[in-house]
Amino acid sequence: MPPRRPRPNPAAALARGLDWTGRSRPEEALAMAVLVALPLAWLRWGPGLVEGWHRGHEALGIVPLALLVVPAAGIAVRRLADMGRPGWWAWGLAVPWLRWALLAALLLVPPSQRRRAP
Repeated sequence: MPPRRPRPNPAAALARGLDWTGRSRPEEALAMAVLVALPLAWLRWGPGLVEGWHRGHEALGIVPLALLVVPAAGIAVRRLADMGRPGWWAWGLAVPWLRWALLAALLLVPPSQRRRAP
């Protein structure tokens, strides 16, 4: 019988996002990308879907997004370290067209066996 893999714990994954040291796997980056995409999708398409859109509806997207900013940045920095790249590359996620290329790299590039020099 193969060993059982531990169940993913979303709370533990978010807490790990607050630790900016170490390495992250692409699966963690994918999970965080999905968590960030949900409130962004709500903010983008919600006004067209909800009649009488108001600030309360907007808060349903802004509040979770604001709470996910720091853990998402932490996972991005750790994932960059896992790829052998410097953490300041995470600033590329703030540049409109560059963010898609960097996000693709975070999700698709396999882990590096080499350590980045401090």
